[in-house]
Amino acid sequence: MLPLLAAAGISAAGSILGSVLGRQKAPQQATYTPVDPNSVAASTIAGNLGNLKQAESLAAQTNSFNQSQAKQLLEQAMPGFGALQKRLLGQVNQDLNSQYGLPQEMKDQIARYAAEKGVSRGTSGNFNGFSLVKDFGFNLVDWQNAQRARALNTLSTVFGMTPRVNPMSPMASLVDTNAALGVQAQNNQMQFNATQAGYNAQAAANNYNRMVISSAVMNAANFAGSAMLQGAGMQPKTGNAPMPSASMAPGTAPLAKGPSYASAKFPISYGSTR
Repeated sequence: MLPLLAAAGISAAGSILGSVLGRQKAPQQATYTPVDPNSVAASTIAGNLGNLKQAESLAAQTNSFNQSQAKQLLEQAMPGFGALQKRLLGQVNQDLNSQYGLPQEMKDQIARYAAEKGVSRGTSGNFNGFSLVKDFGFNLVDWQNAQRARALNTLSTVFGMTPRVNPMSPMASLVDTNAALGVQAQNNQMQFNATQAGYNAQAAANNYNRMVISSAVMNAANFAGSAMLQGAGMQPKTGNAPMPSASMAPGTAPLAKGPSYASAKFPISYGSTR
């Protein structure tokens, strides 16, 4: 009776110790770092100020290159456009700088016209006070307005024919504060997920080790209890299965088939004790 109680006690103690050792634990919870908008904005502005000169230089060189390329392409499509553009702009400058004067070509034409009149009347030089108001039908103010209108029309024509590119702004090379806030929030979330994944993996590994140790302790306790019963000449109960009788064939050792052997996860050898 005493070996039976001792074996039962060993098995029970092994089960209790195995359950304690195999107790599963929840993983550690990671801490999410919230985004500080003021800190992100301050660092973004400081970075933009440090890169502003380089951004301006990049935008200026890019715009100059694009405009030059556009002019070259137009010159290939319309040969002589550059020279025509210069002549028209020169006419605009002349109209705006001498709003009350006549172009030299017009003065020469008036002189020839006056000479023709003088010859037809039998006189010499200008004929009867040749004047702008009398012969052109408007005064100096009208002439000034006409000069300005012609200059603006010419300038509008030149401007409409000149190729233009969309200028690159230095802002394109700077970091937007809202975008920086979004990136920082994403980085914090990714860091939180990575940390939590590490905690989960560590907890899973620890729980698996506890389960293995628990199983080993319970199997060892069951094995020790069974060995004690066998040493005392007793056989553990095997449920409804009949116990082997002593009338078995000579030389055949009885086999004990109990719950402890069924649950064991390693082979049991009764040979060498090393």
